[in-house]
Amino acid sequence: MKKSDIIKKMAKDANLTEVEAAQALESFIKAVKSALDAGEPVSLSGLGSFSPGHKETNFELTPEAPITVNEPVLSYISSYKETISKAELLNLLGGNIASHILIDELLKITALPLKVLAERVFEMTPKTLTSYRQEKRYLPTRSVETMIKLKELYFKGIEIFQSREQFNKWLAEPAYGLGNKPPLSYISSSTGIDLIYEELLKIEFGATA
Repeated sequence: MKKSDIIKKMAKDANLTEVEAAQALESFIKAVKSALDAGEPVSLSGLGSFSPGHKETNFELTPEAPITVNEPVLSYISSYKETISKAELLNLLGGNIASHILIDELLKITALPLKVLAERVFEMTPKTLTSYRQEKRYLPTRSVETMIKLKELYFKGIEIFQSREQFNKWLAEPAYGLGNKPPLSYISSSTGIDLIYEELLKIEFGATA
């Protein structure tokens, strides 16, 4: 059963739209990730339990679970390390990592031109952003938080569009659900990135195009 199949099943059983079911599942996944990032096991009565291993998430069925599986249930949760942990988030927001590391990582993940990152994400001139890189200065906390959320947005976008190039193309084109404005115009704030993420969920489950 794929993630999309789970969404459809949840929507039918709980009398929800697929978008609502998708948001509910995303909330569940985030709750599991949060617990695992904190080193806490997650137990689901009648099904099994998740626990963090050294590099991956482990899932063990309970003896009474009425199913058998060839791979961990909801195995896509094993990619939770792609989403930054609370400890890493606090470390970054505390200014413990120089800006050149953060900027270089974002350039690699997004493949966006430095000029676009400077003006659209960090809301500064390319010259100023370059000076942050060269002088290894710390970025403002708000910029670091936006960068982290943008990184997670790209993981979701690439998952849906199957390539970074296609996702970047979508970001640059007017989106009906965003007032016919390019999603790229909203990436300078955490709220804007959340709106784009919600639009991606709608696309993933066929609520919009």
